[in-house]
Amino acid sequence: MAAAENLPEDRVLCVTQSHAAAMNLHKRLEFFGVPAARVGTTLTPKEIVEQKIFQDVKERWGADEDEVVFMEDASQVPDYTGMERSKDLQKSQFTVMRRMVMISKVAVLTLASSGNQGLCGMGGFEALVIDEAAQVVEPGPWIPLAWGPKRMILVGDEKQLPATVLHPRARDEGLGISLFERFVKDNIVSHGNGFVQLDEQQRMHPSIAEFPSRCFYDGTLTNGPATATHRPKIPGFPWPSEEVQVAFVECGALKGQEGGRSHENPEEAEALIMVLEHCLRQGLKPSQVGIITGYSAQQELLRRLWSQLAPRLNLQAKELRVDTVDGFQGAERDLILASTVRSFFEVGFMRDPRRVNVMLTRARRGLIVFGNAPTLHTEMNTWKPWIEWMETRRVGVPLETLKEQLDEQLRHQDQWETYVDPDSDRKWQYNKVTEDCRWID
Repeated sequence: MAAAENLPEDRVLCVTQSHAAAMNLHKRLEFFGVPAARVGTTLTPKEIVEQKIFQDVKERWGADEDEVVFMEDASQVPDYTGMERSKDLQKSQFTVMRRMVMISKVAVLTLASSGNQGLCGMGGFEALVIDEAAQVVEPGPWIPLAWGPKRMILVGDEKQLPATVLHPRARDEGLGISLFERFVKDNIVSHGNGFVQLDEQQRMHPSIAEFPSRCFYDGTLTNGPATATHRPKIPGFPWPSEEVQVAFVECGALKGQEGGRSHENPEEAEALIMVLEHCLRQGLKPSQVGIITGYSAQQELLRRLWSQLAPRLNLQAKELRVDTVDGFQGAERDLILASTVRSFFEVGFMRDPRRVNVMLTRARRGLIVFGNAPTLHTEMNTWKPWIEWMETRRVGVPLETLKEQLDEQLRHQDQWETYVDPDSDRKWQYNKVTEDCRWID
């Protein structure tokens, strides 16, 4: 009882759809100094022990307390799968996680785990925050609402991906509409009456945000002050425009493998991996890059090609994320390489504007889209306007031209000298042949 005295008031329960999203949210809370606990049945001992709040548990209950010692020992086991069914381990995990929740200001869980009394104890949450709420099926919020919070805050974007509902009848009956979307569409909330539109984006270089702002948000998005000054161009790629950090690689009417439940385009995938290799050889880290495609077959092909390239560059394949558009929502990277796949005058399910919105808004410093413009141009509402915007901004490049430019770049890649700016500690390079200068971080 003594350890549980002076518990934080106005505690918040924060939930999201997936384990990965919950971990990302928790890391951001820790970054801003918020006492937050990420708990759940799928967490490993290492993921529990590495949290800052675990150190507070050690201080309150004692570093030599049995459950604390057990968790620290278990976190040192590289592969603890043999321990997963251990009742002692499960007991220690739940005890420690319950204590973490007890002394935290914010408890972070997935929706599925948010009703677990073994994790949340007696509750006592003043407010419920649901992140990526536009992706949550309408009955989902009732799980954490059972704790009886006084306030509920839904955070999301109804103009990006909706809730995932696989059964056609359930979808037709409206289960795919989230509580967030229903509140907005049915005018249960409105501007100044429960609805707040965040109109300043902090992620993308202004040139990357230009089209999404105009197409999806009626031009209402503004750019944070750091987006122009702290988003230098990605080295290793011959950007067609000095001002625009977006490019489209025209791969032509390639003979992709279409049919069945998914689609792949080997030539487009090879072009993407070629660009990736050049960027990585110029110092970009794999963790700074994200590869996105709309199709699982193309995702598997790209993963295979990347796993073959990584050892040749002495890099770890697991450090670079290759995912579908749906899997990448909520994530961001400095460079996004996007494969649209289709080249038979049929855009397919990538015609969904919410899916396109996600694909075009993940990049901080550079977005390179690979595809076939005539095919994308057949989709009138989103892709056609994007192709026309791309042509107006003159950021398209044919694949054969790109190959020539990259070959030329290889001939000069050893001519760069690296320096450090004494005022900002940022690194920059000077090319002795072309006399070009560039920031590299």
